[in-house]
Amino acid sequence: MAPEFQLVNESTVAGYLNFMMNFMRYGYYDLMPDYSQIQPTVSDSAALLAKLNLNLCANQLSSGTVATIKAALDPAQYEVDRQDAYKYDRALSALFLVMASPEYLIQK
Repeated sequence: MAPEFQLVNESTVAGYLNFMMNFMRYGYYDLMPDYSQIQPTVSDSAALLAKLNLNLCANQLSSGTVATIKAALDPAQYEVDRQDAYKYDRALSALFLVMASPEYLIQK
């Protein structure tokens, strides 16, 4: 019901998520994201989410959102422990899911 949500519809949300996924993976022209700050915590989903929650959402993620994202990340733990390539994908997945959450998208 808020006026700012008149700008938001299925197309704009899908466009935002598609742009962010491409940007996080491939960058945008000369701008490349740096994941070195979250790489050390990628093996521990709770620590990874705590860091992303603090840095991106000012600790505003609800416990339900954190639990949902953690549940999505945890099944890949076996692969993360075995190969470094999965660490990059897990970091991207966590970052994408946080950036797609309502707590990140809505300014308070």
